[in-house]
Amino acid sequence: MGEAKRRKKLNKKYGKLKSLTTKLVKEREITELIDELNYKYHTDIQRLIKSKKIPDDYQEIQGRIAPWLKEKILIYQEKDRQTIAAAIMFFFTKGYEIYDEISVYGFVCFG
Repeated sequence: MGEAKRRKKLNKKYGKLKSLTTKLVKEREITELIDELNYKYHTDIQRLIKSKKIPDDYQEIQGRIAPWLKEKILIYQEKDRQTIAAAIMFFFTKGYEIYDEISVYGFVCFG
């Protein structure tokens, strides 16, 4: 028996993408993801949001955040990935409204 077949036999959800089926599940999953993102990369995110020019270590910051985020959202169905991406952008615009101007570098980093 192949490895994938063996795992599927042990776990019926193996290989299936998660779905944000209800409003409650959607809110919980998105909140957990944003909280983890903000906790893990708070300093980097603040630097990007406040930056008036591309930081010298932009590539390094992007190299840390983008792969992490991609790994986290690839477990969801495509329509849910779009919802998550929109929620993250909303988080940045609302969460960092305290600054006079929000830099575009934070948004570009997740591309």
